[in-house]
Amino acid sequence: MRDESKGSIALYNFKDSKLKIGRFPWMDIVIQRWAHLLETTLFEQLGIVFDIEIPLVVWMRFEQFYTNIKRRQPLYIFLTQYQGEGLLVIGNKFAHACLQQSAKNLLKNQPDTIPNLDSENQEKLHRILLYMLRDFEKSWTGIAEFQLSLIRMTSLRFRAKIMTPLEKCVITRVLLHGHGFSSDMTLCFPYSSLDAIFQKLAKKKILPTPSTDNNNSALQKHFFQILLEEEYEMIAELGTVEMTPKTTLRIGGVIPITSYTDKKLAIKINGVPVLLGEVGQTQKNYAVRVLDQQKKEEVCKPPVKFSEFQWPQA
Repeated sequence: MRDESKGSIALYNFKDSKLKIGRFPWMDIVIQRWAHLLETTLFEQLGIVFDIEIPLVVWMRFEQFYTNIKRRQPLYIFLTQYQGEGLLVIGNKFAHACLQQSAKNLLKNQPDTIPNLDSENQEKLHRILLYMLRDFEKSWTGIAEFQLSLIRMTSLRFRAKIMTPLEKCVITRVLLHGHGFSSDMTLCFPYSSLDAIFQKLAKKKILPTPSTDNNNSALQKHFFQILLEEEYEMIAELGTVEMTPKTTLRIGGVIPITSYTDKKLAIKINGVPVLLGEVGQTQKNYAVRVLDQQKKEEVCKPPVKFSEFQWPQA
């Protein structure tokens, strides 16, 4: 039978999706996620609302990137889990914003010179950057495992020469605007530290959403691990017994189960009634089948044969 019902089809314009994709689409998704998380983190840590703009991720030779660092500014060398060293370049205005932590002061005073990086200021700046980098790692949720850690900081350009001039690197830039000022920060990754991830992701054809709100795979994994570490006691309860003065508690005595009807029984986990089941048999053994949920069958194993039988009457 053919369905000849008519319906309207709405055209979808990819330009309206606000999804900016370049040469490194998976990395672009990560950075867009990062921008969303940074807006909240920076407001919580600094009390400042930033508008965050993210250009597309690009690649270049390290010599070209290194040449563009012309002034003294905070330079952080980080290490990825693939043992590749990268560079985090912080704009001086943004560094001052992290240290002032005041929208009012930021609006009045916007120095573009490197701030005083004494031990106290280094600790304050380092703490905020750790929050931001944790957001970056979270942005990989559902895509790949990615971790990085700050290992040292310098303001001297020659000490940040961590790659060979012709080495290929991936550049991620974040532009921050707000309260009449503009600044930026840049992440420079050695391509070699991302190549293994890119090769695995090349087999995937569907890009994830720019948001991590609906991606709870990491949360599910966490709670599943908690469940595995716990111990459980499961009891299939046929019914209850009413004890009366006439009940004979001796060998050979019969105690009827008064609440057992329609072969329904309660399944308790750690003493709490959770499921409803029925009694049957499988492979000549008594068995209990859960009625209120469907268990996913294993791929490599056939379903267990389950046949009903007449439960013996007392």
